[in-house]
Order: sequence, then C-alpha cells, then structure tokens
Amino acid sequence: MIKGIQFVMIALFFIGCKSNPLISNVAENNEPSLAYKQQIENLEKGFYFRGNGNEPDWSLKISEKTIKFTSLKQGYETLTADHAEPIRAMDASVKMYRVPIVGGTMIIQIMQ
Repeated sequence: MIKGIQFVMIALFFIGCKSNPLISNVAENNEPSLAYKQQIENLEKGFYFRGNGNEPDWSLKISEKTIKFTSLKQGYETLTADHAEPIRAMDASVKMYRVPIVGGTMIIQIMQ
C-alpha cells in the first residue's frame, strides 16, 4: 500500500511539472556581421584578395584595378598603386607583386 502511494505521488509530481519553452540567450541583432560587410565591399569594389595582420595593424586589398595597403605605422598609413601582374615563382603557390609607388617600390609576396 505504501509503495502504491509513493508511486502515485511520484507520478503526480512528474505530471504536474511544466516544461518552460526554451528562451534564446542570443539577442536579436539586425546589424550585419563584419565578415558580411567585407564580402559586400569585395563584391562592390572588385577585391579578389584581402589580407591583414597586426604588430603594427595593417591590411592589404588587391583588385583588378588597384592595390591598397593601409597601416598604423607612421609614413605608411595608406599606399595605393595601380594593379600589376604578379610574378609567379617556380612553385605555383607563390605570387609576388612589384608595384611602383611614390618614393619607391612596394613588394608583396603571397603564399598559399
């Protein structure tokens, strides 16, 4: 008899429990992500290569028309030049650009 009452009590306990609907911890954000913004910029401006780094912070964007290098280092804030065809090394996964700029030549080497 006591086992029967315990069984009924446990059954009523589980039946009486309500499950809460899942509450999303992710806040709704309508702002596009940085990657999405960069992809749109790539499509609009025709960039086919984008690279970046740090120490000091820099970025490189290459399109069919221009090559643009930006940096936080003084004297190299923005360097823009016309596109040049890459020089391919014997190893096809390496490209080198020699681009004339004001005051010298910008040399860019890209390894895949």
